[in-house]
Amino acid sequence: MIVTQQLTRLAVLVHKCLRNREPVLLVGETGCGKTTLCQVFANLHKQTLFSINCHQNTETSDFIGCMRTRKNLEQAQKKLEEAVQAAVPQVLPHLPEDKQHSVASISSEMSVKKQADILIKALKPIYKQNDDVKKIYIEMKKLKNDLSIVFEWHDGILVEAMQAGGLLLIDEISLANDSVLERLNSVFEAERLLILSERSSAEAIKIVAEEGFNIVATMNPSGDFGKKELSPALRNRMTEIWVESYFQQEELLSLYKQPVTHTSVSSRVDLFHIVSEIASAKLADQIGNKGVAATSLVVFNMIGFLSFVLSKRFSVLQRRALSVRDVINMVDFVKVALPLFPGERQLALCLYHSLSLVILDGLCLGIDVAGDKQKDLIYSACSAYLDDILRQFCCHDWDRRIATEGSEFVNTASEIGVLPFTIDKKESARSSLFTF
Repeated sequence: MIVTQQLTRLAVLVHKCLRNREPVLLVGETGCGKTTLCQVFANLHKQTLFSINCHQNTETSDFIGCMRTRKNLEQAQKKLEEAVQAAVPQVLPHLPEDKQHSVASISSEMSVKKQADILIKALKPIYKQNDDVKKIYIEMKKLKNDLSIVFEWHDGILVEAMQAGGLLLIDEISLANDSVLERLNSVFEAERLLILSERSSAEAIKIVAEEGFNIVATMNPSGDFGKKELSPALRNRMTEIWVESYFQQEELLSLYKQPVTHTSVSSRVDLFHIVSEIASAKLADQIGNKGVAATSLVVFNMIGFLSFVLSKRFSVLQRRALSVRDVINMVDFVKVALPLFPGERQLALCLYHSLSLVILDGLCLGIDVAGDKQKDLIYSACSAYLDDILRQFCCHDWDRRIATEGSEFVNTASEIGVLPFTIDKKESARSSLFTF
């Protein structure tokens, strides 16, 4: 986990809310650490973290529970059968002669319920005369009734978290229907009370949260595609904290007028700190500190160019948001690809293919680009900038044609792919996956 200034600010605010038993709503872009922070607080407070991911099909039963088919009927049947077999020799001396014959006729060929019915019917007139017989009679009725129950109640994740005093994480809360979320309003009050009328037809059950219980909800900004606002009634019951994206911090706005170097990056720029830490943790053993520094600057500059320079020129790119997960994917690809490119241009080649795969190849997917001409302009601008920063930080004689040298399609008995990226053909593994 990389400790940044933004993460520190967020941790302090969330800690104060949890300490004052205040439900928290974290609003921010994907990949900015909302869910990770909840896991950290659960570990620090030694709580169980209960998590539910909301979507448009999330139902009230997912939170509070519902009736479901029993899964232990065989166990209940076996328990009743054993109880009948143990009870027969104990009750025979206490039965009248006319009842002894019917009880003695009980055999394993009969159904368990029929065995229990015969025994209960024989004991009913006399069970009050002897305490031991009364105990057996009551136990038989209880086990028989238990076997006849087909459905049983299963608590939902909210009820489990309240009873355990855990931390409940409601991820993407805004995706659930309002009718589902309105059922939770009472839990967000100071009393932390939930009335369960669905569990019993006789009377409603009142559940009060144990000490330590709290709720942290997360959501993306409502302006995102497919996202919506929470109802005012629910939103007013939580303390809302805005989680700023690492890719939109104010400190970044003054950069990117030209390729950024170590000396021009402020210590307050969390994004550069994150990129550097990820690259150092994953690549330091393979390429050393100098290679880590070059990787950090190339990835950081490319993200900044796309987010602040190119997005102003082409407004459609403002909906193409990057996240920390993209940074991790880039660095992971470099780590795996390093053995494939020996030589002095090793790092430049790995970074070229990594950024092409994670950023360039899918750059115009899912956004409304105005025709192939605009798409070509976007790709050309990104490719040219990538070439510039690779020449500046990795390889002074870099040329894009180097990356395509020897890139041939191969399809042999053992492998398939475009050199040097190939996949082994494993007939034995493939055939074992499918059986008919």
